[in-house]
Amino acid sequence: MSVREGVLQKYRKVALSPAGFFRYPTGEGSALGLGYAPVVLAVIPSAIRERFVGVGNPFALAPIRRGGAVLDLGCGAGSGASSVEIGRGDPPGF
Repeated sequence: MSVREGVLQKYRKVALSPAGFFRYPTGEGSALGLGYAPVVLAVIPSAIRERFVGVGNPFALAPIRRGGAVLDLGCGAGSGASSVEIGRGDPPGF
C-alpha cells in the first residue's frame, strides 16, 4: 500500500469515528475542554461535534469581528470554520 493510500484509508476511518485514532481527546468533550463556547457548539450539528479532533482553540486568542476574513488550513470536520461563522454573527453554512 502506498503512503497516499494509507493516509486516505486512515482518514476514511476517522470520518466515521475519530475514537482510538489519536493520542489526545476528541469529540465535543475535547472542544469544551479547549474552551470552545458551549453556546457556539450547541448550534453545530452533532455529527460535526462528535468528529472534533482539534488540539487548540484559536478563538481564545482574540474575537473574530463581523466581516473578518479567516483562513482555516486544517478544516477537518468543520468545527473551526463553523465556529468562526457563528462567532462573527454570520449564519453557519452547514
